[in-house]
Amino acid sequence: MACKKYEKICFDNGSVDKLEMVDDMSGKPEDYKQYIKTFKWNQRKYNQKQPLKELCDAFLKTLQTNDAHIKKFVDELSGKKSKLQMMTKKEGNTLMVRDYTDDIYTSNKLSIQNFLEGKTQKYGSASEVFANMLIVVPKTKLHGLADDLKLAMSDYYKTIDESEDKRITDMARLKLQEVRDMPEADRKEFLSHLKLAAMPVEPKDLEDFKNQPKEVQEEHNSQKEKYRKDNEAWEKLAVAQIEAHVIMAQLKEKRAQRMPYCIVPDAPFDCEIKDKENNSVYRIIVYKPQAEDVIKALRKRGYTPRLFAYNKTAWEEENKERSLLSEQVQNATTQLNKVAVAAYQQLFTALIHLKVVRAYIDGVLRFGIPPKFFIGVVMPRKGAERTVLTDMMNVLADEKLKDMYGEKQDAQESEDYWPFVCVHLTSPNFMHGQKE
Repeated sequence: MACKKYEKICFDNGSVDKLEMVDDMSGKPEDYKQYIKTFKWNQRKYNQKQPLKELCDAFLKTLQTNDAHIKKFVDELSGKKSKLQMMTKKEGNTLMVRDYTDDIYTSNKLSIQNFLEGKTQKYGSASEVFANMLIVVPKTKLHGLADDLKLAMSDYYKTIDESEDKRITDMARLKLQEVRDMPEADRKEFLSHLKLAAMPVEPKDLEDFKNQPKEVQEEHNSQKEKYRKDNEAWEKLAVAQIEAHVIMAQLKEKRAQRMPYCIVPDAPFDCEIKDKENNSVYRIIVYKPQAEDVIKALRKRGYTPRLFAYNKTAWEEENKERSLLSEQVQNATTQLNKVAVAAYQQLFTALIHLKVVRAYIDGVLRFGIPPKFFIGVVMPRKGAERTVLTDMMNVLADEKLKDMYGEKQDAQESEDYWPFVCVHLTSPNFMHGQKE
């Protein structure tokens, strides 16, 4: 798995179409396929005289060392890519989708004077009350834009108010539930403010109710019924009081704070930015505290709005930063590729030695001691693996035992069974596409 991961990193982050090894001694490149064909045990790196456990520990150390080394480069590249992704402008075929900020700053027809900042720059600070809003206007809505803007907010608030008015009783009941959960002192203060009596107290359940005398049961049931009626009447009065003195008061205060004309009633300014579908960008001025309401209202009417602050200096600095970050990503990618290529060679070398060890051990377990068998490498073309295995079985298997061998027939069988030891090598994966 580790070899496959490193191989993927090499091809995902590099421009190579194949990997080559570098000989430790001569420094000359060597094809992986040739290395496999002419494999010789590296006694200097993996001493065959070591106990098996120490040999396997050496393979594991190779993996752990390279994993720790490459992780630093992978994390660095991922961090830079994420940052670049956040700075990358959204692309698309239409203005409804793509970010058109660059169009504004690169246009010869637009300047700071076409935006709110041009009107407030002489004061040395941006407006705290008003803001620019850019809206993408579909071709079909272009001619009715000015009239639509006049009605947008009144229609929006009318719909909101009607919806809230229908939910006043529900809101009062929710508030009453909050009151029930209040600490006792806070609850008393709240009820006193609304001139409400204390909540009725529910009678406690009797222990061993069924074994109580009949008259005790009847008295208890009578108290329960009285509590139910009293609580129902009290709750009805409490909901009415909360509706009138809490919910309605909150709604009235909220609605009184609205600016009725939060879209400044001047003609929308055409930024002369269009797409191939003839959608256009217009600039309007809105009341900043209600800007989110304006965005919601215009979206409901089929426009695509966004707040915008004109700052060409910040835009230029962001472009420089994005260009620098893009270069850093490319450099980090190149560096990761180099590290991955070197790490892949180390891991593959360890892997091929480990495969040989496994083949040897399986061979001893299968054929006994002293070992009298041949270990070789078979490199079939892609798709021909099963055919080659079957042909080898036909050649090597005892005629009377051929029925024992072959691919596993059900999930309970651990693996295929052949008259020879077969250890698969699934990496390098890129070799499968190479021609002899």
